[in-house]
Amino acid sequence: MSRRKRLLTLFKRTEPVWKPEDHPDIDDAGEWVRRMRSRTCLDVAKDLPSDLSTNPTHFEGFGKD
Repeated sequence: MSRRKRLLTLFKRTEPVWKPEDHPDIDDAGEWVRRMRSRTCLDVAKDLPSDLSTNPTHFEGFGKD
């Protein structure tokens, strides 16, 4: 079955594709979303390292496919 046909079949489904019981590791995604939406850009920026260009952890896997 082609990718297009699989997507069309998926879009026609009436039952949810993602079911909470299949993901017990995510207890309260709604709370996480509310917390993320309440943050401002400045809040997010404050959590970033001071200089991304010299932090080697931000280069892991860079240039690899």
